[in-house]
Amino acid sequence: MENLNIDTVSYPNKSIQTDSIVSLSKKISKLEKDLVRAQHFQQRLLETIVSAVLVADSSGTITLANGVASQMFSNYAPLIGANVLEMLPFDQLLIEATPHNGSDSTLYGETSLDLFGKEQPIYVTFSISHVVDPNGEQEGLVCAFTDITTSKLLERQLLQSQKLEAVGQLAAGVAHEINTPIQYIRDNTMFFRDEFSRLKDIIYPIIEGLDNEDITNSKSDIDYAFDEIPNAIKETLQGIEAVADIVRSMKEFSHPGSMEMVETDLNKNIEATVSVCKNEWKYVADIVWDLDSNLEPVPCFPAEINQVLLNLLVNSAQAIEEKMGVTGCRYKGIITVRSKALEKSAIIEIVDTGNGIKQEIQDKVFEPFFTTKAQGKGTGQGLSLAYSCIEQKHKGKLSFESKAGEGTTFRIELPYAVKDL
Repeated sequence: MENLNIDTVSYPNKSIQTDSIVSLSKKISKLEKDLVRAQHFQQRLLETIVSAVLVADSSGTITLANGVASQMFSNYAPLIGANVLEMLPFDQLLIEATPHNGSDSTLYGETSLDLFGKEQPIYVTFSISHVVDPNGEQEGLVCAFTDITTSKLLERQLLQSQKLEAVGQLAAGVAHEINTPIQYIRDNTMFFRDEFSRLKDIIYPIIEGLDNEDITNSKSDIDYAFDEIPNAIKETLQGIEAVADIVRSMKEFSHPGSMEMVETDLNKNIEATVSVCKNEWKYVADIVWDLDSNLEPVPCFPAEINQVLLNLLVNSAQAIEEKMGVTGCRYKGIITVRSKALEKSAIIEIVDTGNGIKQEIQDKVFEPFFTTKAQGKGTGQGLSLAYSCIEQKHKGKLSFESKAGEGTTFRIELPYAVKDL
């Protein structure tokens, strides 16, 4: 039998199979490249979204997340592979968002998130989408979160400004209405004082010239009346002057805010604000004045500076009150109110002998919503608003020095001219 050379034998079927395998391999390689390209495009697409986006499979395991999500949920790193159901307090919302009748469904809303490891909640708008396949089976979950904490703060600031504006308008109206009757009372009381003095000069000579036993016996009562009635009138006038001062201070404090900065006598504003909030400090502190009489007018928004001063004074009074509660001390504290002129700026200092601010929380004092006060005592917005007002709106500087147990000094620096800074 003739030997066959195997190399010369042709196998058509084998050639066809080889071509098919090569073609299939090329297609698979192309599909793999397309898949990688699609995945890269998908990730780039996610990174262009300003909201935090999490994509999870049907079991809740996160399969995709963008950079915003990584920052927002940084305490859950790595996100990929984490369970979204364990991360978010959305159990009830997820139930509400469950698809019905085998169709995709999306739940929209707004809420606060108390994230693990975060001291303050963040406020977000969210959308939770359940994605189902054509058979009605749930394929996955897409969650998107937009951080609106700053917007919420601005909204609250606007509401507070509107409230303050309304209160200011009301206070100005009340002060105006009170001013007229107070003026009548003061004028009439001064008339009584002057006429009583004249009456004394008329009556005494008459009494001295009469030889009547009843008159003589009543002379001591008359002497008492002539001694005490002027004192009563004097005290009445002091009270009236105090009311008049409060009315004037309220009118100045509640003066409508200007759209532009105006040259302002800061000392006058300080005195008005201290007078207006007297009820906050008079039971716990005495005021020590140290105002620079050479302080030049400073360009500012007077109504807003008044509000900053009010916040600082109330904080000082509350700090002293808290210290008195802790130490059991019955003696009043001291709030020193100081102003002084520098070359290019004016300085206001509010110094208290309160309980001070602990070192570990001093860097959080100006953060929105941060407060060390008991519930209902503070909102955590006063110092944040004060910082924004001084630093951003007035291009000045708000700082403080504090020592726990000894007290705090808040320092406001306002430039005479913004262009100089």
